[in-house]
Amino acid sequence: MHANTQIPKVIGFARLHGLAGQAHYRQAALTFWRTVAEQRSFATGGHGDNEHFFPPTEFEKHLASVWRWHCDQNEVAMSRIGAF
Repeated sequence: MHANTQIPKVIGFARLHGLAGQAHYRQAALTFWRTVAEQRSFATGGHGDNEHFFPPTEFEKHLASVWRWHCDQNEVAMSRIGAF
């Protein structure tokens, strides 16, 4: 699953929460953000391999990859929305 096609959707959930105040949008965005930030990120900040998420059980297989980079801009934007 391509990470940068999923993150904008989650940013949209956070924005919808800000506009509509509906708790389920906030919960969806917060759950995604926490999962990526707390459970799926490398120390370098990357959270995938070649910008793709992979199963958490395969994390060790991707430690030596040179493609752990990703667009942090989306992750930073999601953190700044204020829904968190």
